[in-house]
Amino acid sequence: MTNQWRCHFKKVPEVITVGEPLLLACDGETPVSFKKEKLFIRFLQPENKYKLHVLEVAHLDSLSAELLVTSYRTGDFQESFFITDGEREVFVEGLQFSVKSLLPQSPLSPHPPFGPWSTSLPLFYFTLWGFVGILALLISALRIHFFVSRKKFLRKVEKRSVVHPSKVFAQTVRKHDEKKKDFIFHLEKTFKLFLENNFFIQAENKNPKQIIRSLKKYCPTVYKKYMDKLFQVLGEFQYFQEKTPGEEECFKLKQTCFNLVFEMDQER
Repeated sequence: MTNQWRCHFKKVPEVITVGEPLLLACDGETPVSFKKEKLFIRFLQPENKYKLHVLEVAHLDSLSAELLVTSYRTGDFQESFFITDGEREVFVEGLQFSVKSLLPQSPLSPHPPFGPWSTSLPLFYFTLWGFVGILALLISALRIHFFVSRKKFLRKVEKRSVVHPSKVFAQTVRKHDEKKKDFIFHLEKTFKLFLENNFFIQAENKNPKQIIRSLKKYCPTVYKKYMDKLFQVLGEFQYFQEKTPGEEECFKLKQTCFNLVFEMDQER
């Protein structure tokens, strides 16, 4: 024979709304040793499980319990149910309570079935779960894409790194005449290849902020030491994409790049 307990709400507000926490006090004359961490409310009809749901066990001993509960359904209820931990249970008969909607002008009603399925959950929950699932898939896909791209980039750098990066930079720059219009283009390309070969960060076709961010992530010591100088050089390259530099400006930028390359070369 199942033991029977009595239950009532403590400190009940004037209007109980959906999702509002309530303290349910229960007691009986026959001691029952419940497992606190597994305690829940079981209704005779499974579809009623959202009428009363245990959020937390505030107090528990063999003759009484105080449960923090809430309701996800609206209406006037007189419910009988079991308090159980899956092994032991007590029966509670005829608990009366009334739950109002958070939106008085549009009270919640049971959602119609989805095709062959029936559910007592509002559409909002399924939409939320679907959004969270899609977001998790997108994050996973981005991480996989980043990992694969990083691996491909490192393999490309390893194949091209035949001699020391600073020597490659010097040899390549000296092949181009600073008097020609495309000198700055070749200087920028060669300087970014040096950054890739020396520090294994993606620089080609990247703007200054993206390059600095990569350097901060993969070479924090170099970032702290050369951030200002590097940002200045990369900013000059970006500036000369819109304005044609003179011969003197080309020469000065070339010397600045040479100085910075040989300084940063020591950090490899």
